[in-house]
Formats: sequence, structure tokens, C-alpha cells
Amino acid sequence: SLRPQAPMSESQWESIKTLIEGSTSGVIVVGQLEESDDVVAAQQLAHLSGWPIITDVNSQLRGWDWGSVYRHADRLFHVDPEFPEADVVIRLGQALVSKSLGKWIEKSGSEVIQIGFGELRQDPQFCRTLRLYRTPSQFMEWVRDSNLNWPISLLQEPLLKEKILGQKLASFLEKEDQDPLGLKVVYELSKQIPGSHCVFLSNSMSIRYGEWIWAPVGRQIRVG
Repeated sequence: SLRPQAPMSESQWESIKTLIEGSTSGVIVVGQLEESDDVVAAQQLAHLSGWPIITDVNSQLRGWDWGSVYRHADRLFHVDPEFPEADVVIRLGQALVSKSLGKWIEKSGSEVIQIGFGELRQDPQFCRTLRLYRTPSQFMEWVRDSNLNWPISLLQEPLLKEKILGQKLASFLEKEDQDPLGLKVVYELSKQIPGSHCVFLSNSMSIRYGEWIWAPVGRQIRVG
């Protein structure tokens, strides 16, 4: 794809600024990113904005050790019907794999700022308020040079709940013999396989369940 280097238009920038500065529950949703520079830019955007990140199942940031990353948000959507909605979503990366994440954005009625060069037909279940044909790295450059005032996001609050649910699940699997979802196998692997070994999980649901269990016992799954 042709990747323009021209500055963002004033009208585009004013639209973005209005949406961000008027937000009360903003979030950054990160799918798979094409370049390593874009991964770094997404991390920088999270640090600068203070907004939490929700990672898609194939996002490179899924294993990022930072306090404001939802690694298992799609599980929370199922177990917590009161999980808050987002009013503004900054979308980085390719089309989402997680159906529950896409449905949550649709349910939220979020104002979606989509950054990237993917196909127009991606993420058909919700409309984009604004789409910028720029890389995350280019977008981050403009954000860094701006005078944006990032409001605190209410979506910071449920992060502790995610950690508690993961710990409770690990405790449950330690005690129970029944395993209707096949989680016990992944849990036992997380305890027995040395940290230097790789674990290959065959599909997105296995990765979701695997990571949900891995974190409480000090392990990580790298997606790649």
C-alpha cells in the first residue's frame, strides 16, 4: 500500500482532538501490527495517553508486561455483564480476530478512530467515526507533537478484576477434577514445562484460555 507522509489535515486533527478530549472511557484496541516500529508506537501511545490497551488475540502486545493491558478482555466480556462500555476507541492494527471484542465495541456504540491501511471491509460490525490512512508510527509522531489533553479513562478501573478472575480460575483448576473446557491440561502444562520451552497452541481459543491461566503462575505465552 502507498503510505502517505503528508501532514494530517487540520479538520482531521480537530476531529480527533474533540473526540479524545471529550472522552470519559477511552481505550486503545490493538490488533496485529505489521512493523516493529508500530509495536513501539502503540506502547508509546499507551504511556503518553494513560488509556488502557485491549489486545486482540493475535496482537504482539498481548504479552506486554505493563499494568494497563487487558490480555483477557474477551473472557471478561463473557463473565462480567457489567463490564463498562467505551465511548472512544483508537483502533490500531489489522482486523480483529476476537468476535467478542468486536461485539463489545459494537454494543458500546463507540466513536472509533481507526488508524491503518487495512481493507475497508474489515470490522464490518461497527462503523468508523474517523479513519486515517497512516501507520501507528506516523500517528504517534503527530500525537507527540500535539497539545492533546488526555482525560482519565474509567476503563482503568476493571484491570484489577481481570487479575483476580485469573487467580480464581487457577485456584479452581488446582482443586477440581472436572474440566469441561479442557483448561486443566493447559494449567498442568503451565506448571510442568520449564520456562525456557515453547508452547504451541493451535487456535485463538486455546491462546485465550492458555494465557488466562499462565499469568497467575508466572508464565507468558508469546503469540507469533
